[in-house]
Amino acid sequence: MNGRGFGQGRGARLACGAFTFTRAQFQRILSNFLGLEGAISVPHIHHCGGGVTRVLTQGTTNHLQVCPVLGRNSALHDAVRDALSHLVVQNGVTDAAVVETRLTAADGNTFDADVVFFDPSSRAKVILEVSIFTIGSDTSLGRGARAGLDAWGQRAAASA
Repeated sequence: MNGRGFGQGRGARLACGAFTFTRAQFQRILSNFLGLEGAISVPHIHHCGGGVTRVLTQGTTNHLQVCPVLGRNSALHDAVRDALSHLVVQNGVTDAAVVETRLTAADGNTFDADVVFFDPSSRAKVILEVSIFTIGSDTSLGRGARAGLDAWGQRAAASA
């Protein structure tokens, strides 16, 4: 890259501090992670994004810790997105990077890209997408022994 790029020893810091939890929140997260029954009565009706209403069971109440509507991952996502945007500019990869840019895909559908910039040497558009994964998410808990009977039953019904 002609002396440009990430190897120059400059770092980017996340603008999002460490998360702090109350005792009750920590107990709920730990109980969900360990697969223990918690204090939320089930079934629990949860109103999620886009007008979606979810009925949470004992096996899926972990969603409350990671729900984007409740803001759990939004601050961290935005901090990582902004750090990447600054990183590519500060390290000379590009002269400018934009965040949350509406783009049109080849099939005509539009989407919001997290970070977009042009590589000056190839003139290619570079799109960076940020995803935040947590150990308490349905995806993480749905893998392995911690999935519980609810997830096993759903997988069995889907494959039938």
